[in-house]
Amino acid sequence: MKILQSALSVIWGLISLWLTVILLYALGNSLVNMLLQQHLEQGLYLIVVDNFVHQVFGLLLHPFLVVLLVGLVCVIVIIFVFHHQQISDQTVLDYTGLIRKLALFLLVIYLVIAAGLYLYGLSLSKQNIILISIDTLRADHLGCYGYSHHTSPTLDFISRKGVLFEQCFSLIPITTPSHASLFTSLYPLEHGVLANNFMGYYLKRDQVTLAEVLLNAGYNTAAIVSAHTMRRDTGLDQGFQIYNDFFDGGVRPGSEVNRLAYDWLSRHRHKPFFLFLHYYEPHGPYNPPFPYNFMYDYTFHQKIDLQRIPFYQRIRDIADPSFYTSQYNGEIRLNDDLIWQLLCVLDRLDLTRNTMICITSDHGETLNERFWCFDHGHYLYDEQIQVPFILKGASGMMKMKGMISHELVQLIDFFPTVLGLHGLESPTVMEGSSLLPLIDCQTSSLHETILCETAIGKPTHSGHVTGVTGKHYALRTKTDKIIYMPTRQGLVYQQYDLVTHPAEDIPNNQNPDLDNHLMVQLGQFIKRNETAPSVREAREKDNKPPSIPQETIDILRAIGYIE
Repeated sequence: MKILQSALSVIWGLISLWLTVILLYALGNSLVNMLLQQHLEQGLYLIVVDNFVHQVFGLLLHPFLVVLLVGLVCVIVIIFVFHHQQISDQTVLDYTGLIRKLALFLLVIYLVIAAGLYLYGLSLSKQNIILISIDTLRADHLGCYGYSHHTSPTLDFISRKGVLFEQCFSLIPITTPSHASLFTSLYPLEHGVLANNFMGYYLKRDQVTLAEVLLNAGYNTAAIVSAHTMRRDTGLDQGFQIYNDFFDGGVRPGSEVNRLAYDWLSRHRHKPFFLFLHYYEPHGPYNPPFPYNFMYDYTFHQKIDLQRIPFYQRIRDIADPSFYTSQYNGEIRLNDDLIWQLLCVLDRLDLTRNTMICITSDHGETLNERFWCFDHGHYLYDEQIQVPFILKGASGMMKMKGMISHELVQLIDFFPTVLGLHGLESPTVMEGSSLLPLIDCQTSSLHETILCETAIGKPTHSGHVTGVTGKHYALRTKTDKIIYMPTRQGLVYQQYDLVTHPAEDIPNNQNPDLDNHLMVQLGQFIKRNETAPSVREAREKDNKPPSIPQETIDILRAIGYIE
């Protein structure tokens, strides 16, 4: 009897120790949550340490392990008693019955836990979705797209875990219209957002967005944005239960986006969600903090006319383009580190395996390639319309890891791809195509051509036309591009052989053959635009430009939208 009492004491001690560990873990977890929320932008080391501790204790407290350990302790105790006591046959029968009851009890516990985990797994069959839009990020300044200056170790890592689309294009190189296309899978002429919100353009409520579809399918939906051109007056808030655009001035730093994302994810991780995160870095003015402002070399050997650099981008009287490019790269690296912090948060919250992540941009940026430097919205060369597109699926969703697709794709393909991955039907007409056939190697090509346009005429030097009639249009294939450019002297067509001149610096012919099938297709697209109701409304806006409050003008001037 004394031995049995000792064994029971040992069991009670083990249970007490186990409860103490659980209590300390719960208290420590609460403390770390509080610290992370308050100091997320300064606490990458804290996230990493806590992630390690979380994984260790998660293993210790796994329900199957708990059942296994309890069962082993009980069996050891019974064997111990058998070994040290002289017992009768009746006692043996009693202990045999006890062992059977114990085995049955453990089996019931095991089945209950297994059923609970199975039901929990069913609830997670709707995979989480995180869409990250990094404003003004051109694809060719990332390591995974061939850049050699080590600007993107995190995005490079994600690309090796998912699918990288090498030739993805924005339909329009400006923020509000590009995101409207991303959310609706429509061309600008169809959704009607032809310029940024401060010009009086917004997404009308009769348009169907991805967030609305996912909300109706049972997802929690939230967006955290960081620029004036993404505020809710754009109409982009449709379908989002939370649309966080509460920040002072024209922009919100990426560290604040991360803090808000962590807070939201902590409270909504137990139900399928769609989270949209908009980071403003590396949009100009390029002003990365230390040490990012010194990470990349510049020469000061070359100087250009300061008039070629937008006023909001100028730093004192510096006219060396390599300096501005180095600061642009610093902004990219800053944002890349912010994405790494976000990945650590997802891992810490045990969301990594069940979350699909898409990383892209609304448009690129012209650096020193053209007359007008360090800006966007007014050209249709690749540096402004080619954007990164990296898709990392949740565990089991996409079998391809480290896949690189060389086919032409568009931002408007994201909407139908999400629906296809999650088995949802589209309630509306979409002009994009699902990327699943490319991912599953069921087809070698989705789009033979890509059609793009600029925002309403934004003159950058003499000769350009303002307003809707000044819009540029372009058609691009894998090997060729034709650009339609209205000028005050008449129409100009530029045609480029992208195999021979990928930098688009030497056009083949200023006046290509108008009977060429590509020219015919471009002409049909231009005609479709000119007759669209949204374009007719835009012409009326040209005649009556919106009145912008002085406070908004000051904000827009500070972030470069008004000279």
